[in-house]
Amino acid sequence: MAKVVKALLWLMIVVQPIRYRDRDGLEAVEVLGQTQLPILVAEEAIRGGLAHRANTPAANRAAERMTIARRNAGLPVRDAAKAIDLGINLADAVAGDISQQRAKWRAEQDLNSDAA
Repeated sequence: MAKVVKALLWLMIVVQPIRYRDRDGLEAVEVLGQTQLPILVAEEAIRGGLAHRANTPAANRAAERMTIARRNAGLPVRDAAKAIDLGINLADAVAGDISQQRAKWRAEQDLNSDAA
């Protein structure tokens, strides 16, 4: 079964720079720190150990480490070449979700017309 694309965002602590394609198919790069990510991207980043949900013990520890590192090195730079590609294209995921919803709606319409 295909995963339904959700428009909701999760508040995350990114611990390794990540890269994905947004809903418009454009490259998005997230550097170390706190950010909001689409759920599909957040789940993949968590699975890869590249991010943590905010306000969890792991996220709090990561945030403390990043604060110390920033004092020494400064703010991180958005560098797509150094970001880990999650292989997610939200534009494709949204298109797939729309197709799936359309097919479900059409099937329901056929069932309703058969019942009448």
